[in-house]
Amino acid sequence: MIETKQKSPIRSERDEVPVGKLAALVVGLLGALIVVSLVVVRIFNTTTQQEIFAKQLAPVPAEVIAQRAKDAAALNGYDVIDKAAGLYHIPIERALEYLVAHPEKLAPWPKARTNRGAK
Repeated sequence: MIETKQKSPIRSERDEVPVGKLAALVVGLLGALIVVSLVVVRIFNTTTQQEIFAKQLAPVPAEVIAQRAKDAAALNGYDVIDKAAGLYHIPIERALEYLVAHPEKLAPWPKARTNRGAK
């Protein structure tokens, strides 16, 4: 009698791992991850630069311009606060020059109060 080998309907798994396919899969996934990361960084940088340029090149509102002019006039101008009391507003640079030239006009420095020896 001649025995013929019949294929069994039950299949078994191989004991060996397809190292080549696994390595190719890992390399492919790492490559895809790197590409996606670079694309995300590029999009982020481009969007950030566009927002910065838009804010820098945006027209300044009229209220801001008016407030800046008012602040500059207050900082660099002269004004009478109380003529009877002799209070005037002058630019800080001019005030420093005046006090250097006339140190006697400085108010006396208050003495420090200490609690040493107090019982």
